[in-house]
Amino acid sequence: MLVSNPCTHDARVIREAEALAGAGHMVRVLAKWVPGTQREETRNGVTYHRHGTPRVSNVAAPVAVRPAHTRAVTANEPEPSAILQFKRKLGGAYRTVVLRVPRTGPMLLSHSRDFTRPGVAYRPDVVHAHDLVTMLAGYRIAKRSKAKFIYDSHELETGRNAKYTNLEKGLRERYEKFLITKTDAVITVSDSIADYLAALYKIKRPAVVLNAPSMTATAASGDDVRRRLGLSEATPLAVYVGSVTTNRGIENCVRALPHAPALHIAAVGPRAAPVALSLMQEAKALGVLDRFHLIDPVPHEEVTGFISTADVSLILIQDTCLSYRFCFPNKLLESLLAGVPVLAAKLVELERIVAKTSAGLVVDQTDPAAIAAGALKIAQDRGQYAPGADTIDFIRRTYAWEQQRKVLLGLYDALGP
Repeated sequence: MLVSNPCTHDARVIREAEALAGAGHMVRVLAKWVPGTQREETRNGVTYHRHGTPRVSNVAAPVAVRPAHTRAVTANEPEPSAILQFKRKLGGAYRTVVLRVPRTGPMLLSHSRDFTRPGVAYRPDVVHAHDLVTMLAGYRIAKRSKAKFIYDSHELETGRNAKYTNLEKGLRERYEKFLITKTDAVITVSDSIADYLAALYKIKRPAVVLNAPSMTATAASGDDVRRRLGLSEATPLAVYVGSVTTNRGIENCVRALPHAPALHIAAVGPRAAPVALSLMQEAKALGVLDRFHLIDPVPHEEVTGFISTADVSLILIQDTCLSYRFCFPNKLLESLLAGVPVLAAKLVELERIVAKTSAGLVVDQTDPAAIAAGALKIAQDRGQYAPGADTIDFIRRTYAWEQQRKVLLGLYDALGP
């Protein structure tokens, strides 16, 4: 498996790797090394090898004020351009030509540079590339090793939450189109994305392996969000789970707090430092800093237990790109299996699950007042909205990781020897 992060908290990759190891496969995960992580380690039957030179990251747990002369790139800013200079004969004389090219190309190629040689050395039978950035490395390793090639699209790459230029968008689509036709199987995270990829590239419909927690993951983690914050059971508490970054709706959650004076919001997960700083500054300006809490991520197997004491889970992803419109995030099923009703955005897959389970409400994710009203309505009548035993049993039988695991293992079995 190839993944472009250190794979210490990537729940999807870890679950898939451990499922395959549990089925008797020898699984190696080639990940990116960053300071503070081990170059090699084995956990639950999966060996992680971390390669490459760390690049500057905007994801950090602490929130610190940056000096005025420094600048951080936020998650959805356009990638900086690279400058290429070369000599070319123009008008009878050699002149210096300067081109500004998008960094998308070098970024996609860098993972191939880091992963291809070690990947080939392991002599794999199957190469499983997670996301577009590892796809070229996966193709090269598979071709040189005569291995099967799987592409695991964690989101809709041609419709990501990023400000790409038209040139970059075209480059990414052509890149994905070329490589996706070289695969032996494609996996993705929602029915909507599977249908879109099949239509866009005229390929067999990808297998859908949902981002889903295990049926056994609702056991107490030994800690919980309410206890961590020292809040009484009578205090309305909403939880946001996932990366604290742009267009996930967390900004509007902060802006909702003045409309709900008793409500506390806890954001549990890794955070982009500039975004977190901006949120804290806005919360302070609104006078709600004491009711907005940032909590470091917990191990993926403990998430459901940790958030189980919250009154409502906020899943208010903004409809800013096709990838978000079609998303089926981890936090959706984690929340429901934890017995926590959801306040969900008006997005295809979220609306579908809320309609099937009646375990929450759908609101306009762009309206802070509507968010506040919805969160308080659920918190004040949690019993009406919280998924009951029958609903949780339905979710487990239909969506939980044990069901997704069967899809993944079935796909591997179909690859043949």
